[in-house]
Amino acid sequence: MVIYDADCGFCRRSVALLRLLDPGGELRYEPSTNRALLERLGITPAEANQELKFVGGERVSGGYDAIVAALAVLPRTRWLAPLMRFAPIRFLGRRAYGQVAARRHCLYPRGPR
Repeated sequence: MVIYDADCGFCRRSVALLRLLDPGGELRYEPSTNRALLERLGITPAEANQELKFVGGERVSGGYDAIVAALAVLPRTRWLAPLMRFAPIRFLGRRAYGQVAARRHCLYPRGPR
């Protein structure tokens, strides 16, 4: 399951891309406004709005690691996950994700859903 900030244009675009890569419906997509779900998973609304979350079984990943975990589930992109977990790529990916996440509302202003 992917949890995303539905008020964030960048997050909505990221989920739209994941949906394109997921024609078989392997993943479930939930907006961070689903408070009951967040409470059940032990995720605060602030955490859910700070970065993309991926829930797989009992494990919750966030940010770059959530993207890698989501791509690992999808048949079309499964092969990318080991590459993205390679230490130098993971380091750069986490830094890039952090930079974009910190500026996401500037890059993609809030708008109609």
